[in-house]
Amino acid sequence: MPRSPLAPRRALPFATALGVLAAAPLPAADWEVSPRIQAGYQYDDNYRLAPDGAEIEVSGALADVQLQLKRATPVFDFTFTPRVRATYFPDEREEDSEDYFGLLELVRRGQRVEAALRTEFADEDVVSSEQPGTDIDTGLGEPGVVEGGILVVRNRRQLISVRPSLSHELSQRHSLLYNLRYVDVEFDEQVPGLQVGYTDAEAAFGWAYAVSERSTLTSRVRGTRYELDTGQRSSDGYGVEFEWGSEATQTIRSFLRVGAQRTDVVRVLGDSVTETSWLAGAGLRWTAGLTQLFGDATRSVGPTSSGVIVERDQLRLRLDRAVTPRFSFFTGLRGVRDSAVDSASGFRDRKYATAEIGAQWRILQQLSLTAAVDYAWQEFRAQDDASSSGAMITLVYEPRRRD
Repeated sequence: MPRSPLAPRRALPFATALGVLAAAPLPAADWEVSPRIQAGYQYDDNYRLAPDGAEIEVSGALADVQLQLKRATPVFDFTFTPRVRATYFPDEREEDSEDYFGLLELVRRGQRVEAALRTEFADEDVVSSEQPGTDIDTGLGEPGVVEGGILVVRNRRQLISVRPSLSHELSQRHSLLYNLRYVDVEFDEQVPGLQVGYTDAEAAFGWAYAVSERSTLTSRVRGTRYELDTGQRSSDGYGVEFEWGSEATQTIRSFLRVGAQRTDVVRVLGDSVTETSWLAGAGLRWTAGLTQLFGDATRSVGPTSSGVIVERDQLRLRLDRAVTPRFSFFTGLRGVRDSAVDSASGFRDRKYATAEIGAQWRILQQLSLTAAVDYAWQEFRAQDDASSSGAMITLVYEPRRRD
């Protein structure tokens, strides 16, 4: 498949960051360099989650390599993590892929002001971008990028996400919050109704009030702009939300959120419609000894690669439990329901769910064996559902691991 001329341009920030880091002096005493190498075998009986009769079964090798570079001082944190993932299926070579990712995080702390920047880059096959797994890839209560879930065409997706934020403490109880978000998604091939590029830009202003030492009440106003690569004009959204957050201890964090958003959806023919959507969220992150639990449920509004602005209900659960110092297990669940903000858009409501369970055995301090099985299911309105089952066994090598 020919690569889009946009691909090299979108890979430029990733390559530039790598070059800067390679040229910059990295004193060993100041920097933490943490490589992670994963390699093994993968099997899936319906790799593209296609309906009956169109399944593609794959089995073969996989490799996942990342390098985390981190520097921390009392006032400044810097983390850069480039990552490469590849698969090799001898009987289905057309399904082979090489995916590239980058994550840059900066935090600057002052006496009353804290600034942060999170930037992500991805160039990956749509099999992975359109079928999210059970890994927790965003923070508590953050819905993440919305996918369309349609994989009938072999394609690649390029994503750039930039999220700066600033908090300003006015007093012991009052703080002002400023947040920006810019997400740009492109595909090698634009396929109307299936995989189209879009941008999602948002500006938010909030006020946080410390109800007590451990709990905070936050109110926010948001303005969003969605641009879909379907020939239509930009659509705008305006919303307000209220959130209660609590950190009962250093190991327990929870939140509860309610809000609403009005979205002016511009249709392909040029007319528009204004719709109101309810926003909500609740979640918990808990660490207790050898157990880590994460769970959140959110309702949000955003563009999708299908070329439609949707309301998304999402549930994420993840449990990691160490049975012994050398043996642990993990399980996760993700459920999604998408429906169009504009009911006349022709979008078929989508339901998607995936679950995973696995175990890890620490052979050595830096070497572990991981095995997992997973199941995925998807259904579009007025269309037959599809499901897939998979398995994976890998060796994970982390030479700088000390725990």
